[in-house]
Amino acid sequence: MPALALVLGLGVGAAFVVRQLRSKNPLMDVRLFRTPAVAVGLVVLLLGGAAAGGVSYLFAQFLQLVAGLSALHAGFWLVPDSLGMIVSSLLAPVIARRFRPAYVITGGLVVSLLGFVVLAHIPATGGLPVALTGIVIVFFGHRADLGARH
Repeated sequence: MPALALVLGLGVGAAFVVRQLRSKNPLMDVRLFRTPAVAVGLVVLLLGGAAAGGVSYLFAQFLQLVAGLSALHAGFWLVPDSLGMIVSSLLAPVIARRFRPAYVITGGLVVSLLGFVVLAHIPATGGLPVALTGIVIVFFGHRADLGARH
């Protein structure tokens, strides 16, 4: 079944691209993806988003299954990373006015990388403060690189 969904998704994507190339008024110019800077930038941001989404899911699982928190208390522990995302989302466009967006995006990705390094060093016991610090850093950097595009 997953293989069928993948084939169907690829088919719909191919049909979309063909339609956009033939349309007089396309929704988006898919020829932009031929530009290496655009293609690489989008792939990097896609991978960063996938990594951040995955770590968000795993962090919620960590809070409930490892730290033993209820769903409600785990939700409260997710507030700091949300605040970090809000702050960096508001800060990134301001910084991008002074520096090239490519530098802001790269800086955001480096900050996220540092957060992943912190997450990689969660101790076996009592690791909630380290996990919380790491997840806040990851999402602060992730939202900074996305916010720089606007």
